[in-house]
Amino acid sequence: MKKYIFNLSFFSLCLFTLLWSCDRKELYTEGEGTVRLNVDIENTIDVVATRALNAEDEARLKEECEIRLYSQNGLIQYYKGVDEIPEEITLRGGDYRVKITAGDSVDVSYHEVFYKKEKNFTVVAGEHTPLEVVGRIVNTVVGVEFDDASLQTVFSEYTVTISSVKGELSFVPEGEHALGYFIVPEDNAILEYTFEGTALSGATYTRSDQMEVKGSTLYEFQFSYTDQGTASGGADLKVKVITTPLEEITDEVEIYQRPFFYGIFEEAMPYYLDVAEARDLEVGIATSSSLKRVILSCERFAEWALPAYMDVMSLKDSEREGLAEKGLTYRLKEANGKSDMRLIFGAALVGKFTAENGWVTITVSATDENGKNRTEDLILTVGGSNVVADQVLPQEVFANRATLRGQIVNTPEERVYFRYRKSGDPQWMEAEVEINGTSFLAQLTGLSPVTTYEYQVAEGESVYAIYTFTTEGAQLPNNSFERWSGSTPLLVHAADEDRFWDTGNQGAATVGGNVTVYDETIFASGNRSIKMQSQFVGVGIFGKFAAGNVFAGKYLKTDGMDGVLGFGREFSDRPVKMRGYIKYNCGIVDYASSTEYHELTKGDPDQGSVYIAVGDWEGEEYNGETFPYIIKTKESERQLFDADVEGTIAYGEKTLYESTTGEGMIPFEIELDYRTWDRKPTAIVIVASASKYGDYFTGSSESCMWLDDLELVYE
Repeated sequence: MKKYIFNLSFFSLCLFTLLWSCDRKELYTEGEGTVRLNVDIENTIDVVATRALNAEDEARLKEECEIRLYSQNGLIQYYKGVDEIPEEITLRGGDYRVKITAGDSVDVSYHEVFYKKEKNFTVVAGEHTPLEVVGRIVNTVVGVEFDDASLQTVFSEYTVTISSVKGELSFVPEGEHALGYFIVPEDNAILEYTFEGTALSGATYTRSDQMEVKGSTLYEFQFSYTDQGTASGGADLKVKVITTPLEEITDEVEIYQRPFFYGIFEEAMPYYLDVAEARDLEVGIATSSSLKRVILSCERFAEWALPAYMDVMSLKDSEREGLAEKGLTYRLKEANGKSDMRLIFGAALVGKFTAENGWVTITVSATDENGKNRTEDLILTVGGSNVVADQVLPQEVFANRATLRGQIVNTPEERVYFRYRKSGDPQWMEAEVEINGTSFLAQLTGLSPVTTYEYQVAEGESVYAIYTFTTEGAQLPNNSFERWSGSTPLLVHAADEDRFWDTGNQGAATVGGNVTVYDETIFASGNRSIKMQSQFVGVGIFGKFAAGNVFAGKYLKTDGMDGVLGFGREFSDRPVKMRGYIKYNCGIVDYASSTEYHELTKGDPDQGSVYIAVGDWEGEEYNGETFPYIIKTKESERQLFDADVEGTIAYGEKTLYESTTGEGMIPFEIELDYRTWDRKPTAIVIVASASKYGDYFTGSSESCMWLDDLELVYE
């Protein structure tokens, strides 16, 4: 097979040729000299069985490469792209610095690599200054390798997550990604790995650890299992980390990836064939180590006297000859421990596949000697098909309904309809279509939320390729506020749980308090609710009023007596309501800003607030993390949530002007007003506050709000 390598010097940019010979000194202006600058961008990591850097990528890097020249007074020359650089640069004698960058500076990525180099140099008047600058990988690079042979004796499945404060990447045995690239901040240069596995017994196992890392360094994480006679499974998990500074790599570093399919798999699926079309179809399989198994399976193979399930690599000669007579052959080339197989479905066999309208799904699964696997479906649609199904549009799938669409290729001769079912169910249901010209659609109703469905178009008894979609209906994590951790600050999530909710407690904790806590005496269900108590936070006259609050997002920073918050979490569904239970004690405003806000003044009743929004906001970055909204409460930098911006898809709010009735909690709901149904959200914002204008440090120290059992309602 081909071995694709990011070459040691995958492009060399000769920015300046030999410009002037030493006998041309008379052409210099007094006190000046010239620079001969040669720039290389070097990638010292080799990746086996992955995409090679092509000419288009090289051209892009050349075009986007940035070169900056600095004197002691700052930037003096800037060039974007190699072609923009003049044939010579003349500079006055003195000390300078050159900085080159290429690629994309992305905090966390499977693919984006950033190159950088800075170098000081001196220009001598009347002389040529040769200068070579080699840009190298800035990223902290991680590779993950699994010893599947040992791990699979204990675990049925497993995954590894590598994370920094900027984000995380996941690696699985059969995954497409063998390398990950991180830009780690200097003040928090930590990577954490988490191994999560399910033992053969069904028990779950997790192991995590942290390590300090450096940029321009490759960290190879190797996971294996050694049986030491215990029954605990994970107790014998072995983790080895090999650290190699990239500048020291002189030999190839091979990161093995799972098999690569090509040939007909490079075409869009399903692959369309005419009735009675007879031609060779070729499946290519390339691996980074020797092939061990190649499984072909198809429910319809028996129709053509083929085994419904076969391992091509274990066929006897007589079995191989028998398959060749039926039209299935293969060629296998092996060199340097790599394999390249060509499976050929011959024209005569394909002619049998295409004898009548319909479809054929052949599952191809390849495994190499390192246990790397890839499994994909080869879907052949045979027509003579008068109708074809479209891929469902994401914005047309809701929690309980979906729209299926298709196209008419030729005038149908029989009834056209869709079949659909929950994935894995044996029984199909039918949906009638509405035909409009050359297109048709069906409206599915009564679907189950958060469920994967299969569907296919049919004409009479002929059915075609199967597609899938998944309905909406996601709910909020820790929606009953039962799980907490920490003390000061008190956090609204378990210690081993991803953070969805946050509060102002981290700001209040600087003076030893929490404005938001759990309450085990007032709740709608379970054992707890969340209690948000507005209060003055500080000591003596030093401090500020703080509203009891909770929000979906993250408290980012305490800026003096003010806060910086990241509002919003990833979310792609479209609820029409949020409902739950609430209790509110409305206090009399005893803290009011004298300069910032004037609607409420001391002596007025306070106001409580709960609001929810979904949108596809562009997002804002703060210290390497991106959130839909960055909130700043400092007066000179104030930035608050605005529901009227372009990215908002839907918004709803409930304002409480007085205390709720009774001693317990009462139900409430907020309807979301959708501006469009044609866009899918990327994030959700939810904020609750015992003092609506707490961002302006206005409210009552007697105001308190309780929430419990938040639920998103879908139509």
